[in-house]
Amino acid sequence: WAAYNWTALQGTSIAGTLTRLAINKGSEYRVLAIAHDPVDMGGKIVHLGTPVSPLDESWNQLIIDAIFWLCPQPKARIAFDYTHNPYYTIDNWDNTPGANPGYYEIWRNDLVMRGYLVDKLFPSVEGNLTSQRLSPYQALVVVLPDGTFGHNYTSAEVADVSDWVNSGGGLLVLGDNWSGSLIVPNEILNYLLSPYNLEMNEGGNSGTPVDVYDEEFHPTTEGCTQLYLR
Repeated sequence: WAAYNWTALQGTSIAGTLTRLAINKGSEYRVLAIAHDPVDMGGKIVHLGTPVSPLDESWNQLIIDAIFWLCPQPKARIAFDYTHNPYYTIDNWDNTPGANPGYYEIWRNDLVMRGYLVDKLFPSVEGNLTSQRLSPYQALVVVLPDGTFGHNYTSAEVADVSDWVNSGGGLLVLGDNWSGSLIVPNEILNYLLSPYNLEMNEGGNSGTPVDVYDEEFHPTTEGCTQLYLR
């Protein structure tokens, strides 16, 4: 047996994100099945108490419906490239040598909340950025690689990524240019970008991060008043 007190739940901060799925007969305030759809983070929750044994068909259907609600078809699958030691990673607990972890956690949660699937693409003995590994994805996020560990792109990777982009894949490249120590990683990114006539600035500035205030109007910058990578 498991039940929630619906009256008590209405006094919590998540009351507006809860839905009663099943109640105890004769008491609408004893909730035996409940769904939680958070608005400020990724992921949904369904908690099903099992009030009877064996379960009747309506309860079986509720379980099936819950699975489809929890695991809808994603709008798109996004691969975050960890195969070349990204300088910035998603989660604080990412154990990637030389990386600054935890920079994209909020962004990843925001994407998941909006129906996207985000995978971390780790190194593989079968190859890193290959046509086969890229084929399930609609977008690839590449972050400034840590050049001190020698994670350059191979000619095969550049060709496979280019073929994937030409077939409709979306490539998002996040570089950085706040110190001279990042010249080599920028050169590595430029090799990956070489098929597209794009190039990261390989020089340094004063060692201070630069905010961009004069971005052009574009759907990706709509509503933005300031842009910066860090």
